[in-house]
Amino acid sequence: NKRVVLIVKNSDGSVIYDVGAISSILLTATSQSLCYVDNESATLTASVYDNNDEAVTGQTVNLYDSSDNLIGAMTDNDDGTYTYTYTPSAGGVVTFYAKVGGKKSNDLVISSSKRATDITFAASSNSVVYSNSITLSGTLKHNNTGLSSASVKIYDGNTLIDTVPVTDGAFSKTISDLGVGSHTFSAVYDGDTNYNDAISSDVSVTITQHGTTLNINVPTTLVYSDEFNITGTLTDGTNVITG
Repeated sequence: NKRVVLIVKNSDGSVIYDVGAISSILLTATSQSLCYVDNESATLTASVYDNNDEAVTGQTVNLYDSSDNLIGAMTDNDDGTYTYTYTPSAGGVVTFYAKVGGKKSNDLVISSSKRATDITFAASSNSVVYSNSITLSGTLKHNNTGLSSASVKIYDGNTLIDTVPVTDGAFSKTISDLGVGSHTFSAVYDGDTNYNDAISSDVSVTITQHGTTLNINVPTTLVYSDEFNITGTLTDGTNVITG
């Protein structure tokens, strides 16, 4: 394949139109989200075109960040594309652009972070009678694999209830001393050197008062002016309430 170059000039030699001049550079990447802990890489590709939308080879294409720092020269693949392999060493966001002479490509943003985590959280019941227990439980995973040697903090609103261990990706906490009313629980994983932090969705639980029954015993036969006793019991449906 031969590339045809057409240059139109004025009588003084100045160029009016150059079909072969670089018209555009498109910068793409195989991934824009990387995990630096796992040494993930992305291949950045600059596709260079002339005014006739033909691929341009044999150019020196350099890659820069948004602060105009030179990252490196891109490799010419002899087909109008130029590539560079980027491997982040730390977390953050970098904006790249490619440049040929005075022509710049589009900006391309690549972010890098630790391993992503996913946390689920639920209650054994969303309505519990006072003094009865509920169990708050959940899972902590990375790519559907449960984490171990980790811990999760469980909150009631902004109040820390407890820090519980994670075993094979699962954790739980049983509570029985909650006050009557509405409670909003959440589970928080603070992350570590390899894994990102995670916060669960809120879980709402209502603690209700015991229902009570008062049974009164009154003598059925009385003699006028005799004294008599009225006795009774107050129960919550199961237990007699005293005191």
